[in-house]
Amino acid sequence: MQQPSRSVAKAQSRLRSAKDRRGGCFFHIMTYALLASTTLFWAYFWAYQVYFTSITILPVTVISSESSIIGSAIPFQTDEEEEDEASSIVRRAYELTYAHMVPCDETLKGLDCWQKTIDYFQPHNRKFPLDDAPNEAGSSTTDKSNPSTTPPSIPWWWQTFLRDLKSNGAFGHWHELSTAKPPIEFCSIEKVGSSAWHDVFCNLNPKSTSVECAYDEVIGKEICHNEIHCQHQSQEQVSTTTGAHRAVFLRDPLERLLSAYIDKCHNNMEEKHCEPNVVFSPHYQRVGVVTDDIIVQPLLEDVEDNDKQMFAAYLDVMPLKWNLHVLPQALACDLYRNIDQYDFVGHMDEDFYFDLEKMAKQYGGPLPMVLNESFGYQNTLQEARASINMQI
Repeated sequence: MQQPSRSVAKAQSRLRSAKDRRGGCFFHIMTYALLASTTLFWAYFWAYQVYFTSITILPVTVISSESSIIGSAIPFQTDEEEEDEASSIVRRAYELTYAHMVPCDETLKGLDCWQKTIDYFQPHNRKFPLDDAPNEAGSSTTDKSNPSTTPPSIPWWWQTFLRDLKSNGAFGHWHELSTAKPPIEFCSIEKVGSSAWHDVFCNLNPKSTSVECAYDEVIGKEICHNEIHCQHQSQEQVSTTTGAHRAVFLRDPLERLLSAYIDKCHNNMEEKHCEPNVVFSPHYQRVGVVTDDIIVQPLLEDVEDNDKQMFAAYLDVMPLKWNLHVLPQALACDLYRNIDQYDFVGHMDEDFYFDLEKMAKQYGGPLPMVLNESFGYQNTLQEARASINMQI
């Protein structure tokens, strides 16, 4: 008998389960199998350092204290409860990093908000310390021993994280997709089906055309053709003030980290998203090297034939240069500040097709057809349900 496809099998398994796990799937770690080896245990450790932002994208009130900017939104156990190792990693990392974020006004978005924290932890990048403007005589009045104006010591990987936010695309416009029919603002996140979601909104929005011309040397004349351009953002005004809905899909941080590594460091190294490139790109060229007789020795030459060791090497040095594909999901669209404004939060996990179906029914219009064209969820769920009914 022909075996069902993986997606159908997963849907069948989900249909057999009487317990609805949607409410807790954001915290559910589907890849505990990674802990089977010592090497992949470090993936668990590092991924949770990326994870601690993701699990805190709950409604956050901007308050005055730097040390508790996210505060009680963190779902940690109380002192009376026994803290497991994962939660302990998250808590310790949070206390050294995000707990010291500098609050900013709600009018500041994306990098404009983060710039306050970047400046706070990198005082050499500004003329005066935080909240330390010169007085009329032109001198500073800040007490350098005052902890309120002296940045605390932070981990090296948090320093590089803040450094890279300004240039790695963390706040790129491509995260924000929209369409007018139905009116939806969608937050697209790298390694959470972002390519497929861009196709969805390209198909939902009217396409534009332009005439593109190029000289053809073979026939000796200029050839022109109509170029079709996708519109990932609606040309009409779409916002919550005009009645638009907000939607986002999230993914387990460990799965997402592993997916990013396989895609960018194993399958598509030529894209140079496996950073730092000086370590991982076999074609990396040093900046400023102009002579042809200089040979750059590959730094991982002796471990490239061992997948586990390569993954371990990636986890060890990845924070030296933060790529946008492994940044915390909470950064996209300022989710860490406004997740409470989203009326649909789906998950790219075992419930993915069910969440797609739920989203399609919730918003209607052409969305069900377009979603099915990109993800094929209707046939998958139909086959799974038919198979279950035959077994009952």
